[in-house]
Amino acid sequence: MRAGSAESPQATSKAERLLQIRQRVERIGRLLGGEERINVVAVLEPVERGQVIAPVYDRSGRRINTPLQRARAQLFSERNELLLEAFALDPKFELPPGCLPPRVVRRVYFPVDRYPHVNFAGLVLGPRGVTQKRIEARFGCRLLIRGRGARSRDAGNDALHARIEAEGADAQQRVDACAKYLEEEILVPRKDEENALKIAQLRELAMMNGTLRDDAKIARLAVQRAQHTAIARRQETRTETDGLERDLDVFLKEIGANPEVDDVQGAVQPLVVGPPTAPDNTLVHASMVSFTRADSVAEPIPPDGPKASVQIPASKRTEHEPRKRRRSSLCEENATSTNHALC
Repeated sequence: MRAGSAESPQATSKAERLLQIRQRVERIGRLLGGEERINVVAVLEPVERGQVIAPVYDRSGRRINTPLQRARAQLFSERNELLLEAFALDPKFELPPGCLPPRVVRRVYFPVDRYPHVNFAGLVLGPRGVTQKRIEARFGCRLLIRGRGARSRDAGNDALHARIEAEGADAQQRVDACAKYLEEEILVPRKDEENALKIAQLRELAMMNGTLRDDAKIARLAVQRAQHTAIARRQETRTETDGLERDLDVFLKEIGANPEVDDVQGAVQPLVVGPPTAPDNTLVHASMVSFTRADSVAEPIPPDGPKASVQIPASKRTEHEPRKRRRSSLCEENATSTNHALC
């Protein structure tokens, strides 16, 4: 072998350590697979030396921490640590046949003893589990709520906590990043009005239930309603004005005035109102003012102001002249007869 092809001591030690890890992982796989018998004492003695392990039972009354179960759990943990070390030395490390990728589990406990009024589990789960799913997708891990108070069947008797699980070469990094996010962003007690996550969750829950009140939308609808009301009032006012103008036109036609002709001529004169066509000689009040007809005659206004008088149009004088003549003739006849009687 040439000197230039010789490997450095560091590379040699690295390759040797990877070989040792592979051999130990393969041996653990045979133990867990039942190909070899597990020596429970040899596995548990380095870990549980001098400890008294109390039995633990599940809800159905079965013991879940027998010595064999504890030995298998210890072998699983040792294999995971070896695989993580191997991937740290060589990211392209190939797993032995039948070996599962390393699995990392970490527990993040909720401070329910110090803050019993805060619903930390609800903040982690979110409305209908939306926040939990987002955290899992962000960090590529599995997030579970376990412990006393959890609603799952395998919650256990431990304190309420979040269980983070991940598999793969970078499982440890993803689990640590997820735990850090929970501890710094979610499990920090805040007031309700200052907790942005809780406000967003309540808004999202209202949106899911169909009870969300969008302030911007409500304001926009209020503005539109006010505009419609203003337009309706404007139309009502315009309708009332049109009705008054029609009433004025009818009144002017009844009294014989023609404002259209005077509008063309541009003349504005005091109204000269004649008696109605009925024979009761009813006079119209002189304060009514409008446009006059072309054939009406107006008296000059005296210096001391206008007098309350009613003038008769020239076109209607002919109707009353015979009556006045008859009255004058009767008065003359009566005066003549009276004079004869006196004589």
